[in-house]
Amino acid sequence: MDPTGLIRAAFREKNACDNSLGASGVRRNAWENVSELAQAMRKSLTQINERNAMKNATMKTVLAIITCTLATGAWAGDKSSKHKMDTRKLSEATTARNLEGMDFVSESGSELGRVDDFIIESSSGQIDSLIVGRGLLGIGGPEHRIEFVSLGQISHDDANLKTGLSKSQLVDSPVFMEERLDQKTDAQTGVQTGEFRAMDLVGENVRSSSGELLGEVHDWIVDVESGNVPYLVIRQDRLVGRPYHNYFAISTESIRGISSGDLLTSINRSDLAEAEQADEGTPLRPINSNEVHQFRYNEEELAQSM
Repeated sequence: MDPTGLIRAAFREKNACDNSLGASGVRRNAWENVSELAQAMRKSLTQINERNAMKNATMKTVLAIITCTLATGAWAGDKSSKHKMDTRKLSEATTARNLEGMDFVSESGSELGRVDDFIIESSSGQIDSLIVGRGLLGIGGPEHRIEFVSLGQISHDDANLKTGLSKSQLVDSPVFMEERLDQKTDAQTGVQTGEFRAMDLVGENVRSSSGELLGEVHDWIVDVESGNVPYLVIRQDRLVGRPYHNYFAISTESIRGISSGDLLTSINRSDLAEAEQADEGTPLRPINSNEVHQFRYNEEELAQSM
């Protein structure tokens, strides 16, 4: 029996023998000695429990630190180890171009409308809301703004976006109004931040914070299940005599806002020049805000790009 069990057994014996031992003074004195011993053992039990509680608290703290470290990618290691720290890969995501035009269907498979666009929050790189059109084939009816957090469980294939939303919930959701986008403009710089329609930015120039022209917005890489938009895809027009365009996936954490219609980023030309080639091992989530990956397509494959 462990020490804790022995102590509890001693107290049970004390309670059982209390009446029989009370008649004799000698036996009472003897029992007082036993009682003192029991009190000492109870004190020891309390100390044991306190030490165990401290050990448990310490272990919980250590586990919390390890979990936090792994979740934030802060574990020390060489650069190549970042691919091992995220099991999901870039190739598992979809893009805004693919998402646009998908049928928006209920959990039971009923078609409710069509995905027209999504609203991205510039500071977080998260989908705030989907913009879903109703009407025949999703055309001609009102556009509804549906908060991403209200969609429930989400799945998709090449043609359908399935959510936990019902038809009545879609109908009751607010009609999208451009003027209600939550945007702020810096009084000194004129830079706008906040909510933007993702596809409205396609084709707009992308510039560094110092004003360097880096290319144009080509697409967004989207993790539909989590609502995260980890990368913005920039396109650089091909140089004369070269059969390809260059595409760069830059972390949305690098976005600084919109200025005079141009999207501003902390990425610069030297970051693009040093970009890693994207491959099957490229993680879905960037490790840092200056992470850049390069894509390259032949002219014949351009129609299938991103």
